[in-house]
Amino acid sequence: MKINRARALIVAGLVDMAVSKGARAAIMAHMPPNAAFPGGEEGFALKSTGARLNPDLLVRLNPLPDPPDAPPTVINLLTPTEPKLSLREGANFELAVTFRDFAGLTLPAFAPPDEAGDTEITFCVERRVFTVKLNVSCSSRITGWSSLPPGMTQGGSTGALFGLADDAGVQVKINVSEDWQPLSLTGEPEPTTFALLETGLKLIAAAAARHAAAHRLAGAGLH
Repeated sequence: MKINRARALIVAGLVDMAVSKGARAAIMAHMPPNAAFPGGEEGFALKSTGARLNPDLLVRLNPLPDPPDAPPTVINLLTPTEPKLSLREGANFELAVTFRDFAGLTLPAFAPPDEAGDTEITFCVERRVFTVKLNVSCSSRITGWSSLPPGMTQGGSTGALFGLADDAGVQVKINVSEDWQPLSLTGEPEPTTFALLETGLKLIAAAAARHAAAHRLAGAGLH
């Protein structure tokens, strides 16, 4: 997916929000893509906290092939230690995880998930032990799991290509720990994306206010 499609995304549940701190929290919890990988693919920039090194991450989950009308990938950050990538349609996918602070590091590949959808890798940086766990959830079985080819990875990156037996989409939960301490992963929408979302919220709030005023006037006219 290319980054320009993120600007056209309105977060699910927008109509139910108000222009308030609660609205911003909801946007933060279900964030559209906010970053681009070196190849131009859209993804999510996440900051980690809770340990010593606290590396920043880029993650992406894209359909293969990537048609122009493909649904956007979203990320759920309600549980910071287990953010969840979701793509509601598709049968073939590319998943990538990049540690931007470990650009010179060659990371191991993920083994095919077990029956519960779990797989993990472990590696060391500066005498710190890092574990990345994935849980792949779908309505059917996972097929054709393989590591990303060299042309789709860079230093500090790993991931997988995989398929599903149906076309119903997939969810991937990510857990990163440093010395067995789970890291909290958070993200911030890019300024232009948040501005678009905030404008949409204000328009909806204004329309709701006009509707309520018209309803009151109509009610007063009946008496």
